[in-house]
Amino acid sequence: MTEPSSYQDLLEKHSQVLLLLEAAHQEIKRQAQVIQVLQARIYGSSSERLDPLQDQLAFPDELLGKPEPPSAKTSAPEEDESEQPPFPRPPV
Repeated sequence: MTEPSSYQDLLEKHSQVLLLLEAAHQEIKRQAQVIQVLQARIYGSSSERLDPLQDQLAFPDELLGKPEPPSAKTSAPEEDESEQPPFPRPPV
């Protein structure tokens, strides 16, 4: 059999651990609620609204410039021997 004082000590420690566990669960719940509130502040429905000033970000074509149309040449350009290629050619 076990000693009564040892058994009583185990029961007391067990109840202390249960109290600590319950306190830890309460703290986790509280922290989860704080996180939920902070996330709602950051990512809430107000962050999804369109600000009227955002429409001003569409730049007109005059400001950005238009690309030049492709040249009228339909044939492939002939190689000019005087021009250097952009990279050295390997020896043949």
